[in-house]
Amino acid sequence: MSEKSNVLEEEIVELQKLIEAKRNELEDAGGVVVEERDLVRQAVAEMVSSSLPATSDEEEKKKTPTIQNKDNGASYLDNLDEDSVASVNTYIEQISQVGIVKTIKTISEESPYILDAFHDALIDKLYDDLKASGAIK
Repeated sequence: MSEKSNVLEEEIVELQKLIEAKRNELEDAGGVVVEERDLVRQAVAEMVSSSLPATSDEEEKKKTPTIQNKDNGASYLDNLDEDSVASVNTYIEQISQVGIVKTIKTISEESPYILDAFHDALIDKLYDDLKASGAIK
């Protein structure tokens, strides 16, 4: 097994642990039921925040454009221009080579808009992969 795929596998295991911890935390806090996709989103957000340099919330709000959340089931990438979609897809493909954390560190140099789009596309991909593997319901 190559070191590259081993890094990704280790990150997936870490992500599964974060998801399970989030699920247990919410259940212990009063039986709150959260959709699995939201658990994946929270776990990835935690992974992202721990791998990026800290910025103030006010600074981030100024830099990040607001894009509607995809409650209607449409892909987040449907709202982006072709260059942004290509950029996000390149980063998604990079995950299998260098892992989630290194990809996030690389993409943090991009605009917050691309980082946000990547994050949402990553959630979709990870949710589908984790569901297919049986890691989440």
